[in-house]
Amino acid sequence: TGSQRHVLTVTLISQSRPFQLCPHWLGHLAAPSLLKSSSAAEASLKELQHGDVHCHRFALRCFSAFGSYPAVFRSSLQRDDQLGDPAGSVARQQAALHPRGEHRDRNLDSYDHICRYVAIHSETVVVSVAYRLSPEHRYPVQLDDCQAATLHFLKVAEADYGVDPRKVALGGDSAGGNLAAALCYRAAKEGARPQPCAQILIYPLLQMADFHLPSYQQNKMVPMLFRGRTIFYCLQYLNGDMTLNEEMLNSDHVPVELKLRYRKWLGHENLPSECKARGFSLKVASSHDEEVYDLLKQALEPELSPLLAPDDVVRKLPPAFILTCEYDVLRDDGILFKKRLEDLGVPVTWHHINDGFHGILNFFDGGRLNFPSGKRAIDHVVDFLRTL
Repeated sequence: TGSQRHVLTVTLISQSRPFQLCPHWLGHLAAPSLLKSSSAAEASLKELQHGDVHCHRFALRCFSAFGSYPAVFRSSLQRDDQLGDPAGSVARQQAALHPRGEHRDRNLDSYDHICRYVAIHSETVVVSVAYRLSPEHRYPVQLDDCQAATLHFLKVAEADYGVDPRKVALGGDSAGGNLAAALCYRAAKEGARPQPCAQILIYPLLQMADFHLPSYQQNKMVPMLFRGRTIFYCLQYLNGDMTLNEEMLNSDHVPVELKLRYRKWLGHENLPSECKARGFSLKVASSHDEEVYDLLKQALEPELSPLLAPDDVVRKLPPAFILTCEYDVLRDDGILFKKRLEDLGVPVTWHHINDGFHGILNFFDGGRLNFPSGKRAIDHVVDFLRTL
């Protein structure tokens, strides 16, 4: 009907992380939940329609708040055993890029509470995507799977779900944000039709060239994502060679001439003064290791580091929603990308959670580990979707 919002968010899902104590959070641990959902809202969330689609390369879970859509979506496409059983444990989450304190399998159920909330409150069809994982699969398998999943949905969006293909937004958090931004880059570069109507990037990883940005220095030991683990996941995504950890940390994989070129996008002068208030030290671009560069040069490609994409493609990108958190190593990635987009005329809606940390979205819905900043974060996403 005319009142329905025909917008799809393809959520390139990240992983939930085990909680680790942090001084910034102590004030919240003993407090009762601040989320007092009405009985009607709780009932709506429980009754929200959803269903799974399985393929040999990916799995989709669709959420709809509209009664006119089918309650369960199934596909006769061949299923790969690595994606698990169609009854529930559809797929593991990718471990290479997603920050977590330990390695363990997750499935599409991990993000049900987020997808359900967004679908019902934004009146949006939400599709959660599970893709093949590292270390069994390396780049670009994950990105290719997400593209295949998106193209598959676009083909059936209008006929099966009543979704206008021109009103499809791509989004994700953490490494999912990296994949969403990379998909938008690929679509803009290839001139795909239709183009995504928006990119929704929630504390995204957007570059693998400089791990000494102020946020990496200030938050290197702040849970849920440590700087060392970020590099670990990047290497797992790339080639799995963990002997290159120190070299990547020191940017030995980036030739000096590229370091100088990237400074116009990654330089600390591009950050607001608030980002530098807790201090940082400058790293001089003096040398690199050619052998390391040969092994890791893929990390500098725009499909892995969208922040480093050329201007002629960046200016074609769709409007962006970017959410960053103060206590997050990836904070500056999002803020620097915001500046790049705005400098090239791409509209940006930016929200910064001053008391937020990486993974805060997972703690929006009450329970023992409830953080009001998580509720603010997810409501910013909902508000943006309602504008599309």
